[in-house]
Amino acid sequence: MNSYDMSLVTLRTNSMGFIITIGVLISLCVVFRGADGVKCFTCDRMAYPRDCPYIAECGQHEECYLRKYETVDGHEFFTSGCRDRLMCNTLGKRDVDSTLVERSNFGQEIPVCQECCDTDHCNYGGCGEPGFPPRGSRGPICYNCKQQQTDSSCNEVAVCGRDQACFVQVAYDVIYDHVYNSYCGTVDICNRISLVGRKRSLPVHCCTDDLCISGFNSTHAQSTSAPAAVTSAATPAVTVAPVTATPAPASTTTPAPRCPPITSQFRNSCYYFSTEVKYWSQGQQICIARGGNLVAIDDKAENDFIISQLKQKLANGEIPATIWGYYIGAHIVNGHWQKPDGTRLTFTNWGPGEPDLPHTQPYGLIFLPGQYVGNYFWGSNADIDGVERYICEIKLH
Repeated sequence: MNSYDMSLVTLRTNSMGFIITIGVLISLCVVFRGADGVKCFTCDRMAYPRDCPYIAECGQHEECYLRKYETVDGHEFFTSGCRDRLMCNTLGKRDVDSTLVERSNFGQEIPVCQECCDTDHCNYGGCGEPGFPPRGSRGPICYNCKQQQTDSSCNEVAVCGRDQACFVQVAYDVIYDHVYNSYCGTVDICNRISLVGRKRSLPVHCCTDDLCISGFNSTHAQSTSAPAAVTSAATPAVTVAPVTATPAPASTTTPAPRCPPITSQFRNSCYYFSTEVKYWSQGQQICIARGGNLVAIDDKAENDFIISQLKQKLANGEIPATIWGYYIGAHIVNGHWQKPDGTRLTFTNWGPGEPDLPHTQPYGLIFLPGQYVGNYFWGSNADIDGVERYICEIKLH
């Protein structure tokens, strides 16, 4: 073998080694880069890429793509999603230059552009359309789902306003398991949630970075154990007034009105203690539909009766440990605390330092033991779903 042949062999060997080395490096990059999978917007037939509200986590060997189509009459639309990296590398240029006509129910549609990218949410724009606006001119990208099984099982997102934050909240059900709701909320509420963290633990989490809700599911599992029995030393139970009195002759007496089985009676009112959590206004609407209002507590005897009912429910394990308390009819209107009928409060049982924050916490709540002021005191509260139950009062006529 002459020197020329030897040179060729050496060159081929070195080239093969170089190719193998490059192949190994590419494989390692694919493995490490695709370990978690990028998150891509995934929609079909959008007017603009930014109209897509859905995301998906791609496979280990996929990345995001955006494709632009034109119809024969000059209209444009986009599709987006996940695509194998090899297809992106080999088909991207060809798709841009292709004159292949694809037919659908909408007529002839020509793909005029395809772009691929390999970072989370990068196909929000592309093919001539702008990507995400600068962070200072928009709010965070937030998950936006109702009734999701975990805090991270949502595949729908929203671009929130500049004064908004991402929220995820656990909602409990008395019969079934808990679920999670995610949404855009105001930064002001997020700040107040951070502040009231000193008052009690919250089954709601908020943050201001893109898709920042994570780790909430594992730390807010529903408690299934019954709360510890509450002693009766603080407030004695009140004997419920009997429904029937000394009977009169049947021919002249109308039977005394009775409350439905799911309510408790005191004096001339029926009291419904909810098993679901609602906003204050939602609870009030439900109470109106039941023929009453959120309870207007008029004196100490009525307050003691309600406390006795709550103590019994706690002792029976009917109230999960995650419940802060129960909304009552006390609320602020024009700077003054009043009842649902518009009259001023004649009796209060505020806890130490309460009521506070009149501009952000305008609703009255009876706090359960262990929650903020506790010990069945009243406290002012914000209107936060997923935390509070409520008490209706229906007058007997």
